[in-house]
Amino acid sequence: SQINKDKVVFIDFWAQQCAPCKAIKPVFEKLSNDHGGVADFYSVDAVRYEDIGHEVRITQTPTVMAFKDGDVLGTVV
Repeated sequence: SQINKDKVVFIDFWAQQCAPCKAIKPVFEKLSNDHGGVADFYSVDAVRYEDIGHEVRITQTPTVMAFKDGDVLGTVV
């Protein structure tokens, strides 16, 4: 339901044993802190919440996706 907002939503799909995921975490957190007023930022454990990953077709981690009004604006793997 969060991706259906009229605001841009960024979701970082990560996994605990993923080294690149750990590397981008501070960058994603900084973006969230710096731009949290104009966009929403969420981090999702892709293993624990694999149903969410399947719903948006996550095939690997890390993956960052941007949504607005329920539509995918972009994906970075």
